[in-house]
Parts: sequence; C-alpha cells; structure tokens
Amino acid sequence: MCVQGKRLLVFGLLAIAAIAAAPAVVRAANTCNGLITIDYVGGPDFALPGDTVRVKLTLGTGSITGGSKLNVNRLRFDLDCDSGMTLGIPCTDEGMKVEYEGDSTITSNCGVTWATGHATSASPNEVVFTPNTTLMIPANQTIPPGFCNLQFDVKVLARSTDATPNEIEEVTGYLSSQNDAGCDNGLTSSGQQSSSIPLCPNCDDNIECSQDSCDQTMGTCVPRLSVILALSAPRSCGLASSFVRVSVSRNRTTARAVSREIQPLLPEAAKVRTAEAQTQQNIDDINKATGIFQKVLLAFGIIALFVGAFVIANTLSITIAQRVREFATLRTIGGSRRQVLRTVMLEALVVGLTASILGLFLGLGIAKGLNALFAAIGLEFPKNSMVVATRTIVVSIVVGVVVTLLASLRPAIKATRVPPIAAVREGATLPVSRLSRFGPVASIVILAVGVLLLVYGIFGNGLATA
Repeated sequence: MCVQGKRLLVFGLLAIAAIAAAPAVVRAANTCNGLITIDYVGGPDFALPGDTVRVKLTLGTGSITGGSKLNVNRLRFDLDCDSGMTLGIPCTDEGMKVEYEGDSTITSNCGVTWATGHATSASPNEVVFTPNTTLMIPANQTIPPGFCNLQFDVKVLARSTDATPNEIEEVTGYLSSQNDAGCDNGLTSSGQQSSSIPLCPNCDDNIECSQDSCDQTMGTCVPRLSVILALSAPRSCGLASSFVRVSVSRNRTTARAVSREIQPLLPEAAKVRTAEAQTQQNIDDINKATGIFQKVLLAFGIIALFVGAFVIANTLSITIAQRVREFATLRTIGGSRRQVLRTVMLEALVVGLTASILGLFLGLGIAKGLNALFAAIGLEFPKNSMVVATRTIVVSIVVGVVVTLLASLRPAIKATRVPPIAAVREGATLPVSRLSRFGPVASIVILAVGVLLLVYGIFGNGLATA
C-alpha cells in the first residue's frame, strides 16, 4: 500500500504540473504593430536649395494580437535629422535645412482632416499631425498599399552639413510615451520610419573659368551651358564672346523654365526663344523669303502673259493675212461672217488648250530645275515632295485658254471682214480698219509710258514728295 500511494502521489503531481503549464502554451502575448513609410512623390529627383518636395506618409498595420485595430491620435514628422545621431522620434535637429510649407498643402484619403498648427517655417523641427477624429486602422493593413496616406509639401532651404551632405534625413512615426497610437488590446504603438531627400552634389568647383551645374534627373554634375559660360565669364578665360545662335535643352524641364533661367544671365542684346517660338520665327522667315520670290515669279508670269498675248495676236494676224483667199472662198460659197469668226476662235481654242497643257508640264520641269539650281548655290529650300494642287492645274489651263481666246479675238474679227471678191483676186489683202491710222500714235504713247515706268522703277526711291 505504501508503494502504491507513492505512485499515485507522483502521478497526481505530474497531472497538476501539466494542467498548470497548458495555458502558457496556447496563449500568445498581445501585440500592436503600427506601420508607416515615407515616400517623395513630387519635385525633382535630386533637390537643390529652393526646391519644393512632396512628401507622402503611408499608414498601415501589421498583426494585432489580442485586438483588431489601431487608433491613431497623432502622427509626428521630423523635418531634418543629424545622420550622425539616432534616427528616431524625436531626432537631433540638423538645423534649418527643411521648411514645412503649411497645412494648406495637406491632402489625404484617410477620411479625416489633419491639422498641425505649424507655421510655414523650419522651426520647430517636429511637425505633429492631428486628425479631427481618431483614425481607426484595421489589423493587417500591410504596406503597400497600406490603409491610407497623408501628403504635404516641404521646401529645401540649405544643403546638409552632417556626415551625408547629399541627403537630408527625415523621420516619422508614433511616440508611445505620448499615446500617439494605440491598439484596442491596451498596448501602444511605437512604429517609426526614416528616409532621406536626395540632394544634388555640390558642383561649384570654385574655378572661375570652369562652371558646372547639377543634372537634377541623374544627380550628377554636368558642364554649365556653354553660351552662358562664354557670355558671363571674364575675358581672361579666353572664351568666345559672340554667338549667332545656340540651342539649349534640359531633361524634365519646361521650355519656359529654361528661358527664365537663361535670360537673366545674357546681355541685353541677346534674345531667348522657346523651341516653338523659334520654329514659328523660322517659318515666318521662310515665308517672307519665299513670298518675295513668289512675287517676282508672279510678276514675270504676268509679263509673260502680256507678251504672249501680243505674240498670239500677231501670229494669228499673219496667219489670217495668209489665208485671205481661203476665208473669201468660204464667204463665196455661203459662209457667214459669224461662221468665219467661230472657225478662227475654235482654232484658237485648240491651240490655247494644247499650249496650256504643255506649259503646265514645262512649268513643273522648270520648278524642279530651280530647286536643283538653288541647292547648287547653297540656297536650298526645306525638303518636301512637290505639291501639284487641283487649283494649279485648273488655273493654268483656264488662264492659258482665256488669254489665247482674247488675243485671237481681234484677228478673228478682222478675218470676218474679208470680202467674197477677194477669192478671185491675186494678192488680195485684208481691208484696213477705221482705227488703223491711230496705230503709230498709240505705239509711241505706249512706248513713252513704258520708258517713264522703267525710269521710275530704277530711280523712284530717291524721289521726294512734298
């Protein structure tokens, strides 16, 4: 009995120990994991003093053991931190490097209104964002994408002077001692995150004749615009002092911004134009040059039409004079004066239409020849395919035919005056018109007017009028 009693006592003690240990195995400790990240979503990739940067704080949660949500009462953000010290809330202020741009720049999709009471200033270094009502974030809202975000603007005031001169460190998070954020299991969150604003390196090498600037896309030093360097550098640098035209480009910067940057650095006589403005100026210059050339060609065309009309009239007059007996024969066999007129005008129509078509193709050939000529002497026009519009074809043919008909009208009317008796006369000639006696006088008057216009065209610019 004594041995059995001892065994029972041992088993009983073991059972009690197992029961006492069981709750410690199945019950885990409560947790309150608040998550937060910093991103820079606006401004240059590499900032310079004076640049504005858009900051995005993304809020989320991890697992919350013993609870289901995180209640956010405040969110802290330190503007600039000394990288040589601990990067936590609060951090060691690096001193007036970054300025908060005010509550007016705040945007958020958290469903609450954030306020700080912080002026547009770099002091104090810590900005405290407070929602108008407690922000409740459910558990397991991992980042990305997180539960919601808060955005605002800051401005870089000066370069960093700590151990990382090309970065300005910043910190955000919750301060557990101030109950900034707590879970519904009674625990507070101390979630914090640090990041840094990338800065352009210092590109000033302090050499008078060698100036570099920072490429804010790549974050590297590049030679400064050669035109600005040449125009602003001292004469001792031996740089060229005059330019006819210089093209300037910069990635991820608008043309107007580049113009505003360059203009103050240039002398008063220099002009800065955007690519669009320069393109329009080039178009206007080309149109002006080609306009003058077009007017000259138009003047030659009008002169050619005028001379051609006289040539046509004279040619038909000679032809009709040679065909007097033919027209007289037509009159003898019963042809009327109207029929003779129609015959001559029909011949003129055929000749004018044929000549106009041939002249159209000849003009196209001359145009190609002129292009080749100008290219050979260095006055090449912009390359483009030759355009032959329907209007060009219609106008050229109509003008050619009309001029031919008008020029042949007088000789045709003269042909209708051939008497039938001329068919049997040897050496018959056309009858003299009533106005023929005024021909010599009209010729002298026209010649005198032409000479006067020529003299005025040559010396007219020197004439003064009262």
